Amino acid sequence: MNDLVRKGHPEIEFQAEDHTYRHLPSLRQVPSVTTILKVMGTYRDIDPETLSYAAMRGTHVHQACELYDMDDLDIERLDPPSPVMSTVGSSSGSEPAF
Repeated sequence: MNDLVRKGHPEIEFQAEDHTYRHLPSLRQVPSVTTILKVMGTYRDIDPETLSYAAMRGTHVHQACELYDMDDLDIERLDPPSPVMSTVGSSSGSEPAF
């Protein structure tokens, strides 16, 4: 992930161990999108179990996107198979269905 973050923002580093972002010149922690949304109260009325599932799903989608960006995603090995991903990179020109 660090290589991908650095391509667009070389001064930002992602630490997967504790899911934090740091501004390298100052070493200050930078808030994640999730942190900002929590502070805004966006998740206030959502069941914690639903949030937990969504967080896990988001992590998996993020990992798939990262692998896709590095041209290292094996769509056939996704578990469970994703109907959305089945159209990615196809020559049919169809857009993924959400």
